[in-house]
Parts: sequence; structure tokens; C-alpha cells
Amino acid sequence: MAAIFLISGCSKEEDEHCPYFSWAPLTTFYPLPYLPAYPGSSWTYADANGNVKVISTGSAYEGRIIDCDPEDCTSNLAFVPIWNGAPLYGYSTLSISSRSCSLVPLLQEAPVGTTWNTVYPPWQGYSAERVIIALDTNMVVRGVNYTHVIGVADKDYNGSTTHTNAWRYYAKDIGVIREDLRMGTDSILTYELVSYTINR
Repeated sequence: MAAIFLISGCSKEEDEHCPYFSWAPLTTFYPLPYLPAYPGSSWTYADANGNVKVISTGSAYEGRIIDCDPEDCTSNLAFVPIWNGAPLYGYSTLSISSRSCSLVPLLQEAPVGTTWNTVYPPWQGYSAERVIIALDTNMVVRGVNYTHVIGVADKDYNGSTTHTNAWRYYAKDIGVIREDLRMGTDSILTYELVSYTINR
């Protein structure tokens, strides 16, 4: 069981539970439809040059407690899947910095245009967010037609400059089917889903 010490963002409650990380004892965060990261699952992707990458989950739900230090408030034990090396709380992963700690959504099932911060609070004029760019749409990837797809873009802001760095597309009950990564001002690297195994 891993303990994570938070630097800010908690205040001691009567039940000594951090209000930002509150769940019932022994809660299991089961995977949600657009990121079905069941333990023992894997997804294989390839780019146009045949380079392959594999994203997988751990073999079991792992126990996690989030401890708030120095306020001495502690979340209850929760069991989470480990997706791509990170504990997954529904659609969110835990983000910790010297300035804040929070559960940051990778994805939301929300209307097009919905945004959320992935770096909080903004630091020296820099901030980052994700935005829903497509909802319940169809997409063909390597000859396969996927339905009920959600698209998400990663953006960052530095002063008055905005950059979109990545676009990811999630199909219901499958997960990420395509990922476009900006590699330079005019270069995009695309990974597409080749095969997957979801261990329900």
C-alpha cells in the first residue's frame, strides 16, 4: 500500500478525512466505460512507421491511501486499477506538486466545449487544460468504425500564447483508439489502436 503525502489543499475535519479525497472505507474505483482499465488489460498502438507502444493495467486493484501532511487528515483506503503506471480514480489520476494536489480528470463525459484545468493553480503565467472537442461521434481507425467516441484536446497557455499539444479519442467500452501528439510546429505523430484485450 502506497502512502502519498500532500503538501497543501487539506484541512483537518472532525473525522480526520481530507474533504477533497473523501470516499467510504474500502471503496473500489471500478473502471468507467470510456476508460475500461480493468486489471490485466492491454492496448497496442502503432504509428504510420510501424512503431508500436503498449499500454497496460496492473494485474489487480491496488490499495491506496492519501495522507494529508502536516494537517494529519487521511483518506480511507481505496482500491484502484493501475493504468499506464498511474492509479486511476474513475476517469481521474492524482496530481501532486509543491503547490497543490488534486484528482485531475483524464476524461469527462460532458458536452462539447467543457474544459478543466490540469495544472492548478496557474504558475508564472503558465496553465494547462483539457477540453471536450467531440461527443458521441463516429471515427474510423485502421478500417474499424468506432461509435460513441469522445474527443479530448490538451492545451497549454503561456502568457498570451495558446498551444494544442495532443488530441485523444476514446471509444465506449474500448478506451483510447487514436492519439495525435504535436511533435513540433508542423509535425503530428499519430498512434492508432491495433489490438486490445479488456479483462472484464
